[in-house]
Amino acid sequence: GTTLLRKATGKDIDEAIIELQRKLSRYLFWGHSEVIVFGKAAADKGIRPYLDFFLRYLQFREHAYVYVTPGRAISVLDLQPLLERSTSEELREMGNMKLGMRVTLKRLAQMIEGESQSAVLTVVDPVSWRQVNKPAQMTTAIQDVAVFDKDKLSSMLDRQETIGLLLLRNELETMNFSFRLQDTEGVVGVHLIQANARFTPKITPFGEWRMEVDIQASGDLIQNTTNTNNMSHDFIRKAKEAWKLQLVESVESSLANAQKKLQIDAFDFAVLFRKHYPREWAKNKQQWDTIFRELPVDVTVRTEITRVGKSGLPQGMPADKIRKK
Repeated sequence: GTTLLRKATGKDIDEAIIELQRKLSRYLFWGHSEVIVFGKAAADKGIRPYLDFFLRYLQFREHAYVYVTPGRAISVLDLQPLLERSTSEELREMGNMKLGMRVTLKRLAQMIEGESQSAVLTVVDPVSWRQVNKPAQMTTAIQDVAVFDKDKLSSMLDRQETIGLLLLRNELETMNFSFRLQDTEGVVGVHLIQANARFTPKITPFGEWRMEVDIQASGDLIQNTTNTNNMSHDFIRKAKEAWKLQLVESVESSLANAQKKLQIDAFDFAVLFRKHYPREWAKNKQQWDTIFRELPVDVTVRTEITRVGKSGLPQGMPADKIRKK
């Protein structure tokens, strides 16, 4: 199909839509809208007025996926997708694959109005893609995530912080990890099958607020370039420990960034305290920003490698170089 791109400006989104209609010979119908993309300028200024319009105007789907881009939104909409008919369909399918935060219009509004007064959106950005015997072209790519303080963009996280945040929000579903084992050359790769974080908020008799987090992750071995037989108990133990350390670093990086730098409860800890301690929450919710910044978070990570493949031997390595234990 052909993608038609038209743009219009106005002092608000309602006026811009009217101006856009003037440029088309057919009535605009927004009921098929699959995706909404906010540019950085709009995100910096605050997206609440746009959300109000989208949710109040009956044609817009409240289950449309929402993204943010570090440039202008039109730079994403103007791309030529490789596999889908339009950028909208491409971003919809990427959202269905759960490559980042799968946030709908309705959920975004609930985030901003919730106890944590924050929101998290997946970042999309144009990237160059080269095909054989064809000139390079720009297409869409899912990047990391962005954190909003109320309705305003606060920060776009790096990959390590993104993984930690997704773990702490129980949103991490599609991810491969690679790491090195202690005292061993080569790389081990694991494909995440499931990650589950359980939270236990606590307020001690002395008035101290704490959060205990227990994360369990399981995955399949997809690569082993070490010289160790991947059926051996020692290999499995080292691989589980190395993967665990990588996840712990990501979680701790995300926590430090949110509590000390951004000072934004991007994990919805406020919701958990309100649920478990309604009376204490009612008394202290006005001080939540201060409580969150100093909140001790005890993180426990457990990893399991469920399958190691059909062969116990690393491929492409002479048998006499492989350690059996």
